[in-house]
Amino acid sequence: MSSKIKIAPYWRNIKEKGNAMVMIAVILPVLIATAGLALDYGRGVAVKTQLQKAADAAALAGAGELPDTYAAEEQAVFIATQNFADPDTAIYGTSGATQYVVELSEDVSTTFMKILGYETFDVVVSATAVISLPTGGLRGGSFPIAVINPNLNDDPSDDFTDWNYGRPYIIGYGEDNVMIEDWANGSDPCPPNPGGGNNSQGWRGFLGLRFDGTLGNAGANDLRNDMEFGWPGTMEIGDEIPMVFGNMANVTRTGREVLADNSGMLWEDFDPELHANNSRIVMVPIVHLINETRQDTYTVQDFNNGADWEHGDVVVDGFAPFFILAEGEYEQYLDVNGKQHDWMLGYFVPGVQTHNFLPPVDDDGASDFGLMSPPRLVD
Repeated sequence: MSSKIKIAPYWRNIKEKGNAMVMIAVILPVLIATAGLALDYGRGVAVKTQLQKAADAAALAGAGELPDTYAAEEQAVFIATQNFADPDTAIYGTSGATQYVVELSEDVSTTFMKILGYETFDVVVSATAVISLPTGGLRGGSFPIAVINPNLNDDPSDDFTDWNYGRPYIIGYGEDNVMIEDWANGSDPCPPNPGGGNNSQGWRGFLGLRFDGTLGNAGANDLRNDMEFGWPGTMEIGDEIPMVFGNMANVTRTGREVLADNSGMLWEDFDPELHANNSRIVMVPIVHLINETRQDTYTVQDFNNGADWEHGDVVVDGFAPFFILAEGEYEQYLDVNGKQHDWMLGYFVPGVQTHNFLPPVDDDGASDFGLMSPPRLVD
């Protein structure tokens, strides 16, 4: 049995080759354009990635210098050019008091896409960084001595605002004085001894923060450890925190001097951006007293009217950073019959950064009293 091989006519082979050539002629430009698009797009993506990193880093650097807009632009430009040497266009600026915006663009030359008439295409990126963060609380690191909120009184000169940077505030009241006489807790120098009276309850500002992170009737060891290492618990704005009564002279002196001895930092060398983790920097709860009758905020008018405050708890309004003064550094602010060893004073240092913020308590946020979050990208 034999097999037969069919051979296509010669003219038919020529016709099929001609069809293939036509198809190749039609498809080849499309293939080249597609390959070119992929290659040029890949180059564009690489440029955009590098450009975005430069914009992000520049925005963070600029935000870190706010509110000094000149220093912010200088630092942003420097960091941008370190990450992308010479962008075709660069725009630097602020958005409000706490945001810094950077926009960079670069023209990317094409290779294969020139066939389709595209010589270049633009890559544009932007970044926005913010420096401050209204807080809902602090996750660890709270100091066990409070300051009564001076922003609630009628004297704006001692409010927690930037212009009071370096101003001495009373953090812990010592012997022969009580906190409520200077209920705003920001006088300079310290007020004289009120000499007793219905409002002299002996509270020096200590809070019931146990070193295991719970609230209650904290003892001397709890408070001493809290002073040195920060309270490990979470404290939120609006929390009611128990008071701890008593002089606490040894706790105050020991804790204060340990912080100073561990510091190695003098006030004249302090920089809030560089030395936020120095042992002399403490995050002090800012609180208000509770009117004993109304069970709401105790005001200076209440004090002047002789009203009493609830002697169990205070309410947290926020947190403020202070540079703790050691013995020998604060005597010029005191006049309390020579009994100075159990006092605690500190310089208010807005601009200190901490990673321990909790989210805002509501859409409006809450005052951070000078504490700053590290710069973060928001766009």
